[in-house]
Amino acid sequence: MLRARKRLEGSCNARAIAVTSNGIESLTAQFWGVEPEPDTRAKLMKSLGQAYCKAKHSNATSNCEIYVL
Repeated sequence: MLRARKRLEGSCNARAIAVTSNGIESLTAQFWGVEPEPDTRAKLMKSLGQAYCKAKHSNATSNCEIYVL
């Protein structure tokens, strides 16, 4: 998404954090900017993000935004 919006060039590290009933879970991945991504954690993170955007939420909006902190 960041590459599509021209906000990222090259590689980057990404971290996803979730608060679940089992506690806090975290996933870190290295995105290299090539397809397919060589890091399997990056593939998983991309897949989870796409699934989240497709899921129906109680406060559903027409588009899914990923926030960068």
